Formats: sequence, structure tokens, C-alpha cells
Amino acid sequence: MKEIEVKVKIESFEPIIEKLIELGCNISESIIQDDIIFGKQELGSEGRNILRIRKSNNEYLFTLKRDITDELDCIEKEIKINDPDVMKEIIELLGYFEVIKVNKKRIRCKYKDYEICLDDVENLGFFVEIEKFSDNDAESVRKELTDFLESLGIDLSGRVLQGYDTMLEQKESRNKIKKFHGK
Repeated sequence: MKEIEVKVKIESFEPIIEKLIELGCNISESIIQDDIIFGKQELGSEGRNILRIRKSNNEYLFTLKRDITDELDCIEKEIKINDPDVMKEIIELLGYFEVIKVNKKRIRCKYKDYEICLDDVENLGFFVEIEKFSDNDAESVRKELTDFLESLGIDLSGRVLQGYDTMLEQKESRNKIKKFHGK
């Protein structure tokens, strides 16, 4: 099974939360997630392995993501870890390096076989992310997910095709160029 997701930049969580509650969803408490992303290749290249250590409230998780067709269609494997410092050392000994940190507040819920996340990402803003694990064709699953988002009244013009790590890296690169040119 692979994780297939759709992500859309939004202005506010409130109208989406109201509609999800109307559908019978139980909205989680806010979760603080601090991620350290490791890579060997440039972010955004297909077929790459991305490693992540995530602190989610007081729990640590190690995740491997391997892109299939793009960043939002990937194989994902995740396990709990007890010692993030030792895990970081292992990752670095394997030749990976820290690429970027991603910090966010997340609330989530389940609807049918979807996981829906509302993310407030530091330095990026608000997003809704919907994902489904499936062996089906990624494009047909994405169509299903976008249809559901539209049924919630979400404007898909804010759809993004990258992960938060790539968006933050691109933003940092643009800021460096602006500083270089004195803007």
C-alpha cells in the first residue's frame, strides 16, 4: 500500500472544522509536531528516500518515505523510537544529512478511509491535507480526494504539489536570493 495525498493552502480552519463535525468526525486536540528531515538527494527529485525524525507531543517517530511518482504519492514506513539522538547518529552514519526542520500544529480526524489533517505550518501558513492508503492508481485516488475536498467547500486553487519540507526549502532559497540582491 502507498500513501496518496492531496494538500491545499487555505485561509482558515473554522469552516472546514464545522463541515467535518457535521459529517460526524471527531476532531483531535492540537498536536505539536517538530520534524527534522534528512536526505541524500535534492528535495523534489523523484524516487528519493527521505528520512524523518518527528517529535509529536512527547513521542518520537522515525519515518522513511520513498517517492513513487511525486512527493505526495509515496511508500511510507514509520516506527516509534526511544532515543532520537542515537537515531540521528545512525542516519548520519548512513550518509544522510539534515536538510530542513518543519514545525507545525496539527489537528486531525478520520472520515471513512481518509485521514484529514489541518496544519498550521511555521513560516508557511494553513493547509488541509487529506490522505488515503491504497494500491489503486494514484490519479484516480487523487480525484476521489479532491472531489471530497470540494464537497467541503474548499477552493482547490490553493492546491500544492510539494511537501512542507520542499516548500520551506524553496522559500529559504528565495529569501537568500533576495538578500543577495539587497531586496
